[in-house]
Formats: sequence, C-alpha cells, structure tokens
Amino acid sequence: MRTPRTTLVRSTVILAITAVVALTAPATAQAGTPNYAWQLFHATNQSRTTHGVHRLNRAFRMSDEARDHSERMARDKRLWHTDGPRQYGANCYAWGENVGWTTGGVNDLEKAFMASADHRSHILDAGFDRVAVGAAKVDGKLWVTVFFCT
Repeated sequence: MRTPRTTLVRSTVILAITAVVALTAPATAQAGTPNYAWQLFHATNQSRTTHGVHRLNRAFRMSDEARDHSERMARDKRLWHTDGPRQYGANCYAWGENVGWTTGGVNDLEKAFMASADHRSHILDAGFDRVAVGAAKVDGKLWVTVFFCT
C-alpha cells in the first residue's frame, strides 16, 4: 500500500532523474561534435600571431549572429555578405567580414582565407581587436561567417 510519503518520495526521485537526464543529454549528444567556430577562432589567432599581430578577443553575442548567418547560407546553399556587425547592434567603429565554405576542415578554410588578399587583410588587420565566428556544417559542407571589429 502506498502512503502519501512514499508517493512523494517516488515522485521526487522520478523528477530528479528526469532533470538529470534533461540536463546531461544535450552535452552528451554534442560531445563528439567538433566546435568549428572555436577551431576557426583559434586558427585565425594563430595566423595573426604567426605574422606578428596581436590576438583577437572573441565577441560572443556577435558570434551568435555569425552562426545564424552561416546557417542561413547553408540552408540557401550560397554565400553572401551581411551589412556587417553593426546590422546586429554591435558597437564597431570599423569592421570586416569573411564568409566561406569548404568540404574540408577548418585548416583548409583558414589556408584559403590566407591565400585571398581581401580575406587575409581582414585576418591580419592590427586595427581589429574583436572577432565573431559562426559555423554550420550541413551536407558535408562547412559554412562560416567571421566578423572582425574594432
């Protein structure tokens, strides 16, 4: 026979187990997924330090916007530039933007950016102090948006 106390204890245990599963499931599901945006952030800073330019700080709120733009490009299967970080309310006096896609990895994309005069100029511009990076991998293609800002 169940007493009110037994029912309360059983309900509390079930609720606690449900909460633990709900909180840990996303982390477990994403554990094997590469974080392409972080990888590109580090590759960008590596390119800068290799060329004697100071490292950039990560602009997290803008990175969400960069990710959203990358997802839109992936969905539409085409590259295009935005109106820049200011379109998202960022306080930038100067800005640059790199967009691209690859069927390879982050290092392939960083090499391609560095081989392009316009993209390279953004990466190595010593006037920039912040960067926002967003990435989306869809159907084997890695789409990225990188906002540079000062």
